[in-house]
Amino acid sequence: MAELKELKETDGIEDYHKKFELIRARLRMSEEYLLSAYLAGLRLDTRMHIRMFQPQTTRQCLVLGRLYEMAHPKKATNNAWSGQKQSFVNNNQKGLLSQKKDEGVKPKET
Repeated sequence: MAELKELKETDGIEDYHKKFELIRARLRMSEEYLLSAYLAGLRLDTRMHIRMFQPQTTRQCLVLGRLYEMAHPKKATNNAWSGQKQSFVNNNQKGLLSQKKDEGVKPKET
């Protein structure tokens, strides 16, 4: 049972579901408990999307999770489902706030 509680979605819903089912096969738990444990192990964004539809089984969670992943494809990183974010900075350009008074855009004279 501890193994089930520790399981977390890290590489997408398909991988998570396979691991969950392997653990589930060794346990005798109610579908209600299993559903709760399944949802608890999902990434927050996936979990919130799935809960909106009030699934009654882990199979329904899988189907909804697949749809969510199709609508929100992985980003091009080593592990897009790890929640890591990248930021890019262009050091060659100065922002408007860094300009001196004389360097700013001058209004047109009419």
